[in-house]
Amino acid sequence: MMRHGCLAALAFGAALVAAGCTGGMGSLNPATFSRFDGQEPPLTLCLAEYSGPEARDLAAQACERLIAQGLKDTFVIADEDEAYLCYGLYRDREDPAYREGRRTIARAYGSLLGVPLPETAPPTRYDLLEAKGRYTVQVATFDLYGRKHMASDYVGELRRQGWPAFVYHGNTQSNVTIGAFDREIFDDWTRMNNLYKPARIVSAEVQRILKTFPYQNWDGHVFTAAEVANMKATHKEAKVFDPRTGRTEVIVTDFGELFKSKVVAIPAKPRQPAAPLPQGSRGGRSPSRPPAVAPPRPAPSPRPTG
Repeated sequence: MMRHGCLAALAFGAALVAAGCTGGMGSLNPATFSRFDGQEPPLTLCLAEYSGPEARDLAAQACERLIAQGLKDTFVIADEDEAYLCYGLYRDREDPAYREGRRTIARAYGSLLGVPLPETAPPTRYDLLEAKGRYTVQVATFDLYGRKHMASDYVGELRRQGWPAFVYHGNTQSNVTIGAFDREIFDDWTRMNNLYKPARIVSAEVQRILKTFPYQNWDGHVFTAAEVANMKATHKEAKVFDPRTGRTEVIVTDFGELFKSKVVAIPAKPRQPAAPLPQGSRGGRSPSRPPAVAPPRPAPSPRPTG
């Protein structure tokens, strides 16, 4: 399926794959783009999004047609089942080439705004949404440009070490987790959302993971106990009313807690359309743009024992 006009400022990273267009930017070596990983991405004019098993071929065909029409700066970013048809790379909106690119494209596509260069999600056998369980242990977070590929690479590294790792791509972050567990990892799962006496983790396997990975890998940096301790000086206090006791309690959240590994809930897998939509339809879901109700990000669960 195809969706036109990537008008929103999409917060994506990028490792790019040329889709075999001939001539112009369409034939650029993918390594040309890898220099943007971890940095502020350039802008591009996103002409169309494709999803599904034919995404790469459909985008490549459209790219070749546009290049044949003289739009030599057209190129494609593609992975296994998603592709973006783009035009031009620009430093920022003050770049004279950006203004010229918008004028050129306006004649065929209407007025488009530049968006950060999209990042596709590399294919993986270890999608967290496919994991059999309710909970998992989050051990890494990636939120820089190139996050999806960095997270997938880290999953591969953990798998080679023997850990059952999974990857989850949210709207602005990619998370790496280990394991898939059910409610028996808690002493009393009904207290999971109790702020005053939360459920305790009693699973020996979950405790082993947390002991091995006490602090998250954040964009390639694994935090240390000393770094997290220094962050505890920064904390947030919130007053929460407990209707059972009629009292207001002060809950303190340390900033350093953000960087600790933690048990999180596995998000529900989003529902797919009942039937495939015809080519050119504006409906459906593209992996690059969230559905109307996006699946929730992994949410923190109760603190471990000890």
